[in-house]
Parts: sequence; structure tokens; C-alpha cells
Amino acid sequence: MPREGAPIELTSAQAGLWLAQTLDPENPTFNVCDAVEIDGPVDAVLLQRAAHAAVTESDALTTRFVAHGDGWRQLPGHWELELPVVVEAGPGDPWSVMRGLIGEWMSTPTDLTAEAGVRQWILSAGERAFWVLAAHHALIDAYGLSLVFKRGAALYQALEAGTEPAGAPLRSIVDVVQADLDYLAAPERDADAAFWEQLAAAHPAGDDDGGQARRVHSARAELPALS
Repeated sequence: MPREGAPIELTSAQAGLWLAQTLDPENPTFNVCDAVEIDGPVDAVLLQRAAHAAVTESDALTTRFVAHGDGWRQLPGHWELELPVVVEAGPGDPWSVMRGLIGEWMSTPTDLTAEAGVRQWILSAGERAFWVLAAHHALIDAYGLSLVFKRGAALYQALEAGTEPAGAPLRSIVDVVQADLDYLAAPERDADAAFWEQLAAAHPAGDDDGGQARRVHSARAELPALS
């Protein structure tokens, strides 16, 4: 069930990304997506359950942004998500099927005040499977996506073996916000700000700098198997 309580602050990173989105609400480029390919027999139903658990146990990915005074705050764990859709790829290139699945979502702006900012798909393609995870960038970055995939792998292994999963869920966004507030109040923050102000002053923006991207680019890379 959704966890309701008093709204909490956004992190500095969240606030910056959400400000950019509100300045250009029809811009879909704040949607990010990643996918992992699993080579070998996979139980698609177990992977569906593991992927769902990995995301829903994170109150950061299920947070809702709300207007608060003259700014924004968030309600961690607000949204209750449905299970990821399992899609049978059939013959042909599964990557083409995947691009079709995510294309509409990636080209549509996400309103974090009115809808969950995360989507998932499980693509079954014979002896291969794909876990596709897409989210608004204000909720997660590339490193965070890798942590969700790692957690999902542990949950899948536990479901398959009928044991408790190794490791622990991702930390609450409440802890992340508190760490951010602690940093903002620390002397290190002033030193960091001075460094970047000096660097920016030495490299003034040109006439063609600024503005926001309007297109999303994708990349695919084959990584060595983890031992």
C-alpha cells in the first residue's frame, strides 16, 4: 500500500531537474531508460515479480512531487504500481520490439505531480529475456538504475530458490534528502560552490550555449558477463 505522511524536501538534484521540467513541461527528454539482456533460460513470471519488488520497495521511485508554499516537496512511496507487462517478442530482432515498447513513453513528458514516474517491461525472446526500466530523471540516475537491476537480480535468485534475498533494499529517499541537507549546511558546500564559481567565471557561456535538449538519444553496448 502507498505510504502517506508529511511531504519532505527535494534533493538539490531533484529540485534542479524538476525546475527544468516545469520551465518546459512538454519536454520529454527528462525521461530516461535502461535495459539489461539476460542470456539463457529465464522464468518470465519470476522476473516480473522480482522487477516489481525491486522498484516498489524503493520509496524514491514511487514518490510524488507536490506543490508546497512557493516551492516543491515530495511524498515518498505514494504511488502503487502494477506489475510490469510481460511481452513475447516472437521471431525477429527483440531490440526492435523493445524500441517500439518504450518509444511512446520516452516521447511523452511525465508529470510527477499526477502520475508515477516509472515504467517497466519484461521482454521474453526464447532463450533471452530483457528487463526494461524507464523513469523520470528526477527520480533516478544511471547509477541508481544499476542498483535497481542488481537488487532485482538478488530478488529473482531468491524467488527461484525459495530463500530470503541477499543484500538489502535501496535506502529510503528520506535518508538521501537528509544527507543532502547535511551537505548544504556543511563548510564543504561553500568550498565546492567557490570552486565552481571560479571555474565558471573562467569559461563564460557563448551566445549559442543554453537551452534544453528536445531529442532523446539511445545507445547499446555489449558488456562482459559478470563472474
